[in-house]
Amino acid sequence: MLFFYAWKVGEAAQSTYNPFATTQSMGVDKEGCYFNCLKDKSYKAWPKIGCRKCKVGGSPGVRNYNTHDIGVEGTVKTLLNGHYNNIVRKLKDDNITATSLADEVKELKTWGTGSLPQQILHNYKVIKPDAIARVREKSQEA
Repeated sequence: MLFFYAWKVGEAAQSTYNPFATTQSMGVDKEGCYFNCLKDKSYKAWPKIGCRKCKVGGSPGVRNYNTHDIGVEGTVKTLLNGHYNNIVRKLKDDNITATSLADEVKELKTWGTGSLPQQILHNYKVIKPDAIARVREKSQEA
């Protein structure tokens, strides 16, 4: 959970139901508008805009999902797409540490997060366990 918390903080995503900022397409019935668009020169303004429809020539980047469950499904689908095999393998190990997961910088760079989870785990003096507990409670409710 500590790794996922550091990863989420590293993403700093404000997209709807998508804390790990995946770009995974889940279909029009599961997505609303987009958090940002790629190849759209105005994409840098996304924090002020919030909900976007991509212009001609642009393509969706980070997705806004319609529900928490769809966001989880999109994240899992992304993790299992073949680019994150080391992370997935380590997640299956009950004895793995957050630091060991964060050391998969190459795979996290493919995602776009890179060394941010690693930096967060090494540099933050206090990790807020109440935030981790809230994430854990939500996952147990599902």
